[in-house]
Amino acid sequence: MVIDNVLHARDRGSIRTFYDLSSFVILCQLMLESFTGMDLVLQSHPELFTHDQLKVATNGFSAENLIASAQFGKLYRGKIKHDDESGEEKDVTLKIWEHQKCSFQDLRSKLKTEVLFLKHHNHPNLVKLIGCCESDELLATIYDISPLDTLHNLLEKDQMNWQQTVNVALQFARLLDELHRSDYLVRNISAAHIMIDKDCNPILFDLSMLTGGFFGDVPNGSIWGSPGYIDPRASSPWSVKCDIYSYGALLLSLIGKKAYNPENKEETKADCWAKKEFKPDCSLVHKKLQDDPAYDARCGNDVTALAMCCLEYYPQSRPIMLQIVKFLEKRQIKDGDA
Repeated sequence: MVIDNVLHARDRGSIRTFYDLSSFVILCQLMLESFTGMDLVLQSHPELFTHDQLKVATNGFSAENLIASAQFGKLYRGKIKHDDESGEEKDVTLKIWEHQKCSFQDLRSKLKTEVLFLKHHNHPNLVKLIGCCESDELLATIYDISPLDTLHNLLEKDQMNWQQTVNVALQFARLLDELHRSDYLVRNISAAHIMIDKDCNPILFDLSMLTGGFFGDVPNGSIWGSPGYIDPRASSPWSVKCDIYSYGALLLSLIGKKAYNPENKEETKADCWAKKEFKPDCSLVHKKLQDDPAYDARCGNDVTALAMCCLEYYPQSRPIMLQIVKFLEKRQIKDGDA
């Protein structure tokens, strides 16, 4: 009952108390877990921002600062001032949480899940948290990244070469492997939920549907899966193999340069497109990527076959992420090879 009261408290002091109590419980559980690759970190409290501060940081949430829309909100570029006396500004990214089918309280719960996870975990392909806002008018998380764009937008703009495509697929696979080995399920894998930094590394920023690990198997709301990437055989509870299917759809989006558009599903829904076009020993790699000097036809066929394995009708026939990582590592293109 006490924790429930803290969970629903809205004042600044109570929010701080929520993170203190939750962090203590989570840390006790983390001591019993076996982490394979996911680094456990003890970060300081997330900085708390006001609505007015974020409005200033984004120039009034201007259209010029809007990066993209995600499943549970919008991404903005922003600038915040350092706490020191220098007065220098830092480039950041803000996610403003909103969803037509989610109540404000459901969104608040998803935000808390994300904040608590990021506070205690570190990985090169996970976004770094700076702080959050939990006012009655606005829910937001502030990330330490100034990205090139989202992966979805870069696919639309057709701005990735073959080396970048394979390396993004590999890095994201490594992240998923470590999450799965720590018993976490992402449940809403999507190109729209991955930012690409200025070195072309994929950074997962949306953890609003994360379950497993120290959060347990309790469903986080009635909405699950990201449109365009959902296993058609998925049911409750969501399984590791559903994440694998979503990864396969993402991989096909990468190699086929398909940015999912709900208004043009037939052409942009990568899994449906691939199932129609695929034949044994064929490549579904986009012609522009095949024309890239670094492209290798055997690699293109292999990666296509891997993606199709992830879409296998029977979930037990799909690979696990560790197998995917090892497969892609053998086909990784080094800078000197490109």
